[in-house]
Amino acid sequence: VDNCVIKFNIPNARFGDYDGTVARSVAEQCRNVLFKPGIELQITHDFLTQNQILDFLAANSLNMFFYKHENYESGRGISSAVDLALASGRPIALNKHAMFRHLFDVHPSIFVDDLPLMKIVENGNSSLEDVRNTWTFDRLIADYDNFIHSLVA
Repeated sequence: VDNCVIKFNIPNARFGDYDGTVARSVAEQCRNVLFKPGIELQITHDFLTQNQILDFLAANSLNMFFYKHENYESGRGISSAVDLALASGRPIALNKHAMFRHLFDVHPSIFVDDLPLMKIVENGNSSLEDVRNTWTFDRLIADYDNFIHSLVA
């Protein structure tokens, strides 16, 4: 890709980065590795509402989420980072990290370990359709309802 805009929103974290020092440091590190003409980096530090996050994600050609492998603790749950990205309707790219294991079987793959970013973009949302149809609010309510009924039956 010769021209693109890379957008990050890195807000302060209530726990661990209350004053935004780490967020600003990460932003500066990103600016320092930008080396190719035609690549624009836009970094904001806004705390967004859920609707603003959806708008942010829906405006992108691709939403990417990557975890460092050395930060993984065995026994942890799965990442919910992709939930709003799924709702945005845009393609998603992930790295093959255990926190994304709930999406390992998505086909075609959405993992950069398997496919280049441009191929993930070209594939669009076809691989996410089943996930999006399964993880609906109505499905969640039905699952909870069935669980409660199984407890009292």
